[in-house]
Amino acid sequence: MVAFFATTITAITVLTLFALYNTVPTLLSTHPLTFLPIPTYSTYAFTCIACGSHGSGFSYSCAHCEFDLHMNCALFLPARIRILNKHPHELTLAFDFPEIFACNVCGAAVENYLWRCDCDFGIHLGCTKHNQQLQ
Repeated sequence: MVAFFATTITAITVLTLFALYNTVPTLLSTHPLTFLPIPTYSTYAFTCIACGSHGSGFSYSCAHCEFDLHMNCALFLPARIRILNKHPHELTLAFDFPEIFACNVCGAAVENYLWRCDCDFGIHLGCTKHNQQLQ
């Protein structure tokens, strides 16, 4: 009885999440993204196009293009941030840039989303996990 109850609650939770997050803001992608509880790839895993990390749970996906976003990256990344100890200007989330960008904090090549300033300063998502002030 307990297993049935837990399975029912899990199924209801997944269906509720699916209904709540069935569409992603269109500014993040021109791809037709589908909200998935698990990746449909044979490996049951994906690499998030925003942060570059691997995922195996809820995601937004265009399987045809292999374009995938963690649910949190799709829904909760702020559009603007300030990181006062790294740069004095406001940084805007950039996800459509023609060249590979070098992170101005760690020097790593950024092929994914980053926060960027009009003065050509940019920080990849990994360097902004700490000490950020959201706008």
